[in-house]
Amino acid sequence: MSAHTPGPWFHSNTSMWGCVTTKSDGHGHVVAEANSPPTGKGSLDPDRVEETKANARLIAAAPDLLAALRLTISALSLSTTHVPADRELVRQALRNAFATITKAEGKP
Repeated sequence: MSAHTPGPWFHSNTSMWGCVTTKSDGHGHVVAEANSPPTGKGSLDPDRVEETKANARLIAAAPDLLAALRLTISALSLSTTHVPADRELVRQALRNAFATITKAEGKP
């Protein structure tokens, strides 16, 4: 399996749906497109267009979210040995963080 396209990713405002690219000018490598379904009349529902753009922004944040989660794991790993804490809560946070990274990387 190959690695994901390196970030940063950007949401491009150059379309009515949501295009996620590797350059902020919208002319980079397209990573993903989030499309708004048309209404029954063939036009785009303005409420769905905004929802789709929000989805594209969330997708564009994926590399940053992954990096932040990795940093959280490092910080929590250190805190379990150096700072008194609710150890079970920290362990659960670490399990969740590792599971999220595994999912993001497409590993079983």
